[in-house]
Amino acid sequence: MIYFLKNGTSNMTEKNNEIDMSVANKEITSLNGFFMMSVVFALVAVSVGLFFKLIGAVSVIDFYGRAEIDHPYRWWSIGVFVIALIQLAGFTSIEPREVLVVQLFGTPKGKLSKTGFRWSNPFYSAVTFSKKERNFETNELKVNDANGSPLLVAGVVRWQITDPAALYYSLDDSDEPGVFFSTQAEGNIRNVVKIYPYDVSTEEKEGKDGQEPVQTLTSSTDKITNEILDAINKDVAKFGIRATNVNFNNLSYAPEIANAMTAKQQTKATLDAKKELTKGVTDLIGETLQQIERSSHITLTEQDKSALAKNLTLVLCSGKEVDPVIHID
Repeated sequence: MIYFLKNGTSNMTEKNNEIDMSVANKEITSLNGFFMMSVVFALVAVSVGLFFKLIGAVSVIDFYGRAEIDHPYRWWSIGVFVIALIQLAGFTSIEPREVLVVQLFGTPKGKLSKTGFRWSNPFYSAVTFSKKERNFETNELKVNDANGSPLLVAGVVRWQITDPAALYYSLDDSDEPGVFFSTQAEGNIRNVVKIYPYDVSTEEKEGKDGQEPVQTLTSSTDKITNEILDAINKDVAKFGIRATNVNFNNLSYAPEIANAMTAKQQTKATLDAKKELTKGVTDLIGETLQQIERSSHITLTEQDKSALAKNLTLVLCSGKEVDPVIHID
């Protein structure tokens, strides 16, 4: 979980309040927590010993020359005990890939990133950030594609915090990183998706008359997701956040046009298939006639060629088996 403290130097518009990021990203010196825990126990032991007169005894010669035992440091035990209590505030446990952004009375002092049980200045205030990658699943967005067709788009974006200091000192305290990132991600997904059509004809996909093939949401998913990734990072990089991967988990027509667009796609697919079939049949008939003409045993008139082409077309284009018909003159 990420916690946000009130930043006393949050006004970044004034020159005298600008943050030196080299200082904000400097690693703060910290000590081994177990060693400092033994020091605190030692201070507590000294405090108890002074209070109960177990240590700190001093031999004093009174006015009459008699030796007496005095404990002039007994009340020092209170001060020693208070110091020990203050030191307890300096202990912290840092997990792998966690970073603490540290301030001293509102002044940036650096960061703590050494893992384990550590101790630092007890007067430091710190905010904990995790640099682990996390997934964000967008809401189902309604976007018009390049052809104006309404689409339903949803995606999963993997992201992480790369510079906690930049995030803390640049982003307003009221904006949590997850909320801020989700807004940027959804906005960029909308902006990129609306540039491309959902689908186009086969000729447009393959390119026609020397034109470049048309990129679509269905045929160029990798390119488009990389474009979305670049657009998101362009907006969030200065805040110490980086998106690492984008994938669509829903990309479809909106319900109000889904049936009509599905029928349109089926019609396009049928027409494309018919075009391919027609081209194949034409090429096959032409090759057949050429082979027959090259044969020295068979001579065909123009009428015979026309009838043969017609019959071959019917045979090849028919979806059923055709029984051969033999005409005898």
